Order: sequence, then C-alpha cells, then structure tokens
Amino acid sequence: MGPPVNLKKPRNNKGQAVLELVVLLSLYLFIVFAVFQVSWLLGVRSYVNQQLYKSLFCMAKGYTEVYCKKEIRRKSSFVLFWGEIKNIHLKGDQKKWTGSLEIQPWNIKLKRILQIPEDLLQ
Repeated sequence: MGPPVNLKKPRNNKGQAVLELVVLLSLYLFIVFAVFQVSWLLGVRSYVNQQLYKSLFCMAKGYTEVYCKKEIRRKSSFVLFWGEIKNIHLKGDQKKWTGSLEIQPWNIKLKRILQIPEDLLQ
C-alpha cells in the first residue's frame, strides 16, 4: 500500500504573507523613526551645547548678556523644530564664566564652564 492520503481540505493561506508584511513593516518603520529621533535629539543637544559655549566667549569679550542670549536663541532656532530654549543663565568674572540653559519640552539641561587661562588675561 502507498502512503496515506490526506482527505482534509488544505487550509486557506491567502493573505497571510500580506499580514506578516504589514506587521514587520510597521515594526521596521518604528525602529527607523526611533533611531532618527534619538540621533536628531543628540545632534540638537550637541549643537546647542556648542552655542552655549560660544555665548560664554561672547560674554568674555565684553558684549552684554542680553546680546549674547539673543545670539544663542537666534543661532539655535533653526535646529529646534519643536521646542525652545528657556532659562538661559550667563554669569562670571574676568577669569571664569558659567552658563546654563534648558531645552523644552524635552527637559534637557546643559551647563558649561569657560575658564580663561592666566596668560591670556595679561
């Protein structure tokens, strides 16, 4: 005798591949978007941190605090599609300058210190 014959009707698998594709594609797009968002936020943080450092140089050169705050807002505005910079604090004396700010709505807080060497002060 030959092998047993399966008399049951085969299962209908039409559309299963489409369903799997939709699930996997949505998961893939979510991962790609998350990687893009995290890299964009890190880039914004790095750029604004550099602008904070430049504003400390601005203060050390003798410009007013209002001017330096305006400059950091103006230069950082093109990378901040959402949100804004708040609570900018710039202070210091001739040798040491400190600055801090907050990027909202992500609640990213940055702080920088500019220490000017003694030989440059003379």
